[in-house]
Amino acid sequence: MHGMHQELKADTNRCTLMMKRAISVVLFLISVKAVPGQSLSGTVTDTGDVPVPYASVIILSVPDSSFVSGTACDSAGRFDIAKSVTSGLLWVSSVGYRDRYLHFGSGTSGFGTVRLETETGLIRNAAVTASMPLVQVRGNAMETIVEGSRLERAGTGEDLLSKIPGISVKDGKVSVFGGGSVTEVYINGRLVRNDTDLCRLESADVRSVELVRNPGARYKASAGSVIRIFTKKNKDEGFSLDNRAEIYNRFKWTASDQLGLSYRKGGMEITGSMFGRYMNHSDNKTAVEETFSDKVMTSVTTMYAPQKWVYLSPNMSFNYMFDERNSAGVRYEFSNDSGYARYDNSQSILFDGRLSELADLGIDGGFGDNRHRSRTQPEIQDVKEFFVYFRYLQIMINPEHIVGRMADKLKTAFIGSVDESGYPNIKAMLQPRKREGIKVFYFTTNTSSMRVRQFMSDNRACVYFCDSRFFRGVMLRGQMEILTDTESRQMIWRDGDTKYYPGGISDPDYCVLKFTAMSGRYYGNFVSEEFNVD
Repeated sequence: MHGMHQELKADTNRCTLMMKRAISVVLFLISVKAVPGQSLSGTVTDTGDVPVPYASVIILSVPDSSFVSGTACDSAGRFDIAKSVTSGLLWVSSVGYRDRYLHFGSGTSGFGTVRLETETGLIRNAAVTASMPLVQVRGNAMETIVEGSRLERAGTGEDLLSKIPGISVKDGKVSVFGGGSVTEVYINGRLVRNDTDLCRLESADVRSVELVRNPGARYKASAGSVIRIFTKKNKDEGFSLDNRAEIYNRFKWTASDQLGLSYRKGGMEITGSMFGRYMNHSDNKTAVEETFSDKVMTSVTTMYAPQKWVYLSPNMSFNYMFDERNSAGVRYEFSNDSGYARYDNSQSILFDGRLSELADLGIDGGFGDNRHRSRTQPEIQDVKEFFVYFRYLQIMINPEHIVGRMADKLKTAFIGSVDESGYPNIKAMLQPRKREGIKVFYFTTNTSSMRVRQFMSDNRACVYFCDSRFFRGVMLRGQMEILTDTESRQMIWRDGDTKYYPGGISDPDYCVLKFTAMSGRYYGNFVSEEFNVD
């Protein structure tokens, strides 16, 4: 019995040791420890207590000031961010204001009002006034105006995005606070397919940046957020040559160089560039965990992760800009990416300061055999890509043609009315039976319907046509009339209508809705435009 007891105790100790080791590895991989049910809140204003909308609020850990989490204020400058660490720094920033850093501890929950000082010299050749906002809401997007601001001198496209409210850029990866795991970036309607596109882009060439947190059906379902960058129309003409080099050290040296040549004439631009990067760095970390019981168990986990990569990417492109939002172009790119990475991890277990066990852990290969070193083999990847992008011109040169085609081709129209309480009501109906240009539209309906009663009480109405294929639509505003005379009924009667109106043309429950448009609003390709109907 004594032997069994000793054996059971030894097995229990081994299980306990294995569980503690597994827990220490998991804790080592999880760099952020959540503190459920707590948050940091406040309101960001300027020195005159005017709210600063859409300011960035970021939690940084101490003492290394690494990124933990972030959010953006609402339109009233309010923020509420989960307190994911017990103590750290709260970094508050907004375009046109000086950054503020606030310490918080385990007992901190609110900051009240966080006041930002205006940064002088923001606008060149102009005084800073409240009538010239740099950040504004445009449709479903938050737009940041870059042209004419200090953001023009940010540097590359990556440098620029890192200064836009609500956007974070780390090691070439662009993310949006609260915008899902996948962020798509577009430059003049063209999807950015690798981070070198942003490295090639000069912030001085950017007119504006739009951030969409809830992209519609136009984008991939996996896209949690979308960033749209619009560049200025080319002003300088002729040939240009530029070269940009970068070098930094992260335990080892990494260098990159980009050489570009371009020719501009009017809206036309022909460019070619060669981008190369030699990456030689290491991500080294050490985590220490202590467990106190009858003995003090100390677990020391060390990770050594050297990486070496060589990346080459030449490309050529032709682009023609009709305006800042519309362009057509062709691009060819070839890329070569080769290198290797090694992940070495070791763990030491000590009891009361005396070494008990030493093990090698392989993270890349999972946790199957923790005595084997994990290493990826060098591999070469060649990617050839050819694509054409074109953005439709959404200028309403001929509203009657564009709206008329939508009314004729779309099978469903949406009609808006106002009920007795003053609230808007929407109803889906079959496409109009007849139209006179885009001024007058005729629909059929039941005389006993709720819609007819509403129009008889308030004739204000609207009609909306939605083309989901191209994510565009048009709304017409006007007045609705109820026609019950025989001539109007005969004008739009069709064979088969008796299944809706058994009594035929003279059926008392059959009437005609006549909509007369006065103005409209068209949306397409992220642009809205008002127009009058004559």
